[in-house]
Amino acid sequence: MPLWEAPGALALGLTLPAILLLYLLRRRRPRRRVSSLLLWPPAPPDQAANAPWQRLRPRLILWLQLALALLLTLAAARPLWAGGGLGGGLHRVVLLDASGSMRATDVDPTRFAAAVAAVREMAADLGPRDRLTVIRMDSEPQVLVAGATGTRPVAEALAGQEPEYGEADLEAALAVAAAVTGEEAAEWVLVTDGGLSLPPDFAPPPGVRLRQVTVGSHGRNVALTGLQLGESDGRLVAQVGVVNLGDRPVAGRVALVGLGPGGPAPLGSQPFAVEPGETAYLTWPDLPPAEAFRAELTGLDPGENALAHDDSAVAVPSAGDRPRVLLVAAEGGGFLEQVLLAHGGVEVYRVPPEDYAGVARGGFDLTIFAGWRPEAWPAGSVLVVGPPEGAGSGGPGVLPPAVGSFLPGPLAPVPGAEGHPVLRHVDWSEVHVARAQALALGEGWQPLVVAPAAGSAAPAGGLGPGTALPTGPSPGGASPGGPSGGSPAAGGEGAAQHPLLAVQEDRGGRRAVLAFALQDSDLPLRPAFPVLMANLIDWLVPRPPVLAGDLRPGVSVPLPPLPLAEALYLEDPEGRRQDLAPPWPPAPLTPRMPGLHRLVQVRAGGQQVVSLVPVGGYLPGESRIAPAAVPLPDEIAGARPAASPRPLWPWLVAAALILSFAEWWVDARGL
Repeated sequence: MPLWEAPGALALGLTLPAILLLYLLRRRRPRRRVSSLLLWPPAPPDQAANAPWQRLRPRLILWLQLALALLLTLAAARPLWAGGGLGGGLHRVVLLDASGSMRATDVDPTRFAAAVAAVREMAADLGPRDRLTVIRMDSEPQVLVAGATGTRPVAEALAGQEPEYGEADLEAALAVAAAVTGEEAAEWVLVTDGGLSLPPDFAPPPGVRLRQVTVGSHGRNVALTGLQLGESDGRLVAQVGVVNLGDRPVAGRVALVGLGPGGPAPLGSQPFAVEPGETAYLTWPDLPPAEAFRAELTGLDPGENALAHDDSAVAVPSAGDRPRVLLVAAEGGGFLEQVLLAHGGVEVYRVPPEDYAGVARGGFDLTIFAGWRPEAWPAGSVLVVGPPEGAGSGGPGVLPPAVGSFLPGPLAPVPGAEGHPVLRHVDWSEVHVARAQALALGEGWQPLVVAPAAGSAAPAGGLGPGTALPTGPSPGGASPGGPSGGSPAAGGEGAAQHPLLAVQEDRGGRRAVLAFALQDSDLPLRPAFPVLMANLIDWLVPRPPVLAGDLRPGVSVPLPPLPLAEALYLEDPEGRRQDLAPPWPPAPLTPRMPGLHRLVQVRAGGQQVVSLVPVGGYLPGESRIAPAAVPLPDEIAGARPAASPRPLWPWLVAAALILSFAEWWVDARGL
């Protein structure tokens, strides 16, 4: 289908009738006197004619001149040829791989730089009606430039781009490409070094063709799979894995460094030799104390190790400071203190109620009140065990008021609340309670365990999480089963349900209340007690799950709302800050680079609690850098790429040049 860049130039076609007119008109020649005509060739008949018009006679030079004029006219109009019927131009959508493997240096300077150069060449080859869209393909694909018609916007969009350290989400990038393309015909181009797989059910939109441009020359790389810390005979031990992902044997050394306030402290190095595809393990026993440790590859030939960010690994000996728990007990605190000490994951402090005022502002992560309530509640998480009678203090919603006591029947989890973390693996069937406080739950409180009381009717429709419960005193002012309530009748299936364990969560922290004192039950004698307390501590004082885990770049990990924290942010090894909260709940923690990060909790008064977060650089899919083609379905691999409109004017100009030489040759010989 022909197109024209300058269709107005077709008006030059008027030169064709002008040439014919010149051949039809009689040529007027001036008269001159000469001495003789004997040596002159005979005059052609048309020269002898006296009429102003003459009959057109076909001559070779006439046809050459007409053809030359026609070619020059067409060339001036700059015709194009669009194969495949894309008369509106080609829309090429480039999916630019920006994953960690694109940092490989087997192509100078990097694979990503070579990929960017390839995209710029595509922009330079754009036809007059072509468009180019570039989608950066990493853990969160984004459109860098959409519908560009020239090289300048593409160059500006690609300037300063660097690949990530994690994996690329090809499925999400294809979804973005489909949204950008819509229903028009287009060509999608994967610019990558491989290591990607199309979704199993992937099918390109109608009219879309897919092809790949591969970058990279070889796959030789050596990586540290990780740095693991453990204990042996009370001594700290480190183990490092070294994997050879290339096709030739390699040898080098691994150096271990201790990190602390005084700076890096070398702890020695060990040699290794690894065959292709094999992994070697190196061990350092009896390490000195340090905040963190870092292992690094050294002594390797650069040609055998094309990727740098997986050459080191970091680890932290512990998950950071243990939560500080304050136990304020009037009586019966012995059971709580023993189970807290047995937990092992918290630092326990105990004071009597009369000394609480002196330590109330000590910045404890969790405060437990047993049989006593303060005049003002502390910030952060609170657990109340066996609350005394009286209205809740410290403002509404902090603790439900205890409006009387009752004798509970069989204990049972609230239907629908069995999956709550506090109830995990807790068996209530063997737990008996002699006396409990009747709590009037307010807004935001969720009952987890309930029991019936004598002389009350069950609420219609049953009980679910968050239901307001009829827990006030019985008619006449006496609590059922209380001191003046007499002997209770046996509670049955139709009795009203009273909460024995309830929880609440809001911006200020998490709270829980156990409506009975431990000495009024056999709970401390049951296996359910240590399990329940461990669940309560883990729920009331949530710790970031990544601190002791194995985190990788680009991998998101949700963070729970941390008690007492007013702000939360992450600092990467280069000092860049990523704010996670506020607003609350905090955003998922997503490190963007390997190394030792700092998770900072900002508490009241500007106090900072810092936890070290190690992030490894080894990802099997990214560290295996051998270039490979993305497997394409047969119907996609066999499709012919969409063609861009091609300019025809250079060929027309060349033909006109040839005809001009032919016309000169014919005219010179008088043909």
